[in-house]
Amino acid sequence: MLIVTLQLVHSGVLLLSSAVAPKNTLAASLFVAGMTMFSGSIYLLVLDPQRFKVLGPITPLGGLCLIGGWIALAFGKRIPFPR
Repeated sequence: MLIVTLQLVHSGVLLLSSAVAPKNTLAASLFVAGMTMFSGSIYLLVLDPQRFKVLGPITPLGGLCLIGGWIALAFGKRIPFPR
């Protein structure tokens, strides 16, 4: 259940970031790669652990991509505030 919630939150963030910061393609790419690797590998490991056990090391890489997406979104071009 937690993985589905995590994927849903990151999907929403991906949609929101593409609307708010469309030029920040690094963040969008990292979110897509992270969701695919993190959630996808966990889904496959739950379905058939013996067949997909080689995907175990992919899960932390997906998590790192998600963290990188948040960092790229946070430190991307900021909206200029009036002084």
